[in-house]
Amino acid sequence: MFATLSCKAQIIPIEQQLTYTGDIPDGAYVKDVNGLLNDYVGTWATTQNGDRYEFQIVKVTKNYLNTTWDKLYMRYKIFNISTGKVLVDVTSETDDSPFVVRGAYLASTGTHYVLNYIGHNNDCGQNGHVFIEVVGSSKNQMNIFLSVTGDVSPNCTSPVTTQILPIQKMLLTKQ
Repeated sequence: MFATLSCKAQIIPIEQQLTYTGDIPDGAYVKDVNGLLNDYVGTWATTQNGDRYEFQIVKVTKNYLNTTWDKLYMRYKIFNISTGKVLVDVTSETDDSPFVVRGAYLASTGTHYVLNYIGHNNDCGQNGHVFIEVVGSSKNQMNIFLSVTGDVSPNCTSPVTTQILPIQKMLLTKQ
């Protein structure tokens, strides 16, 4: 009986991830036990400065270094409305693609979620953290913005790149 109890995975609510005391133990499951990530799941869109921004967010369960995590993954497409020219489209990328924006953590307050972002011109500074926050009582609007890390690698052969994701807060509507 003792062996059965000691092998049971420890469940850590996702909102306690940042305030968890000590290291998260091997075999633990950082789980969305209260369904807080569900509000973010879906397709979100807006139009700004002649461009259409569409974001698809899904909830996934992934294993990493002997720990199971509930996370959000975000794919996006940005195109010019008048010309139809696609500026970037990562909607068909697989989960292991570096261009899929991957969840990092839910703020301990539960008010926003942070994802790690790498753009197609990562070597020249197209990278950072994407902050998303569902707003309004109907939960059909979401704020999004990129906090640019701007790390530039020695492989960068051109000036620092223009950011493709919004660096100013942008309001999206659930589709």
